[in-house]
Amino acid sequence: MSHLLYQRTGLIVQLRKFSGAVVLRDAKPSSVNTTSAQRESPSVFGPQMHKLTNFQKRVLVFARRYPSMADVPDKVTTEVLTQSQSKARIRASNFLLVFTALGCIFMIYSGKKEAEQGVSLTKINQEWHKKINEEYKKSLETQGNK
Repeated sequence: MSHLLYQRTGLIVQLRKFSGAVVLRDAKPSSVNTTSAQRESPSVFGPQMHKLTNFQKRVLVFARRYPSMADVPDKVTTEVLTQSQSKARIRASNFLLVFTALGCIFMIYSGKKEAEQGVSLTKINQEWHKKINEEYKKSLETQGNK
């Protein structure tokens, strides 16, 4: 319980520090000219950048955010990364959906083709059991002769 309280108080302290920084920023005079990109930035210190791993670079290319791995910068904003991850997740889901549907269609086709030829799982299973039983009887006869 004390650990949770410590985490909560740590969170409260962080929120207080952040809100204090916001209050100090708002207290400055607004006579300074700001660009539209600066006004849209949600953070006090600018957009939060994230250093990419090789897999994250591949995700950005797969999500078609960048045309190739060479064009991906070393750092991108967290917003770009999360949006690209979401798009890549949706794209991967769509690919899996298509491949699953194609697999189902192929299995239906191959099942109907085998049914026309007279192949069934019950026949295969009965033949396998018959073979195993014969082998077992042979092994009993050879042990009995010794």
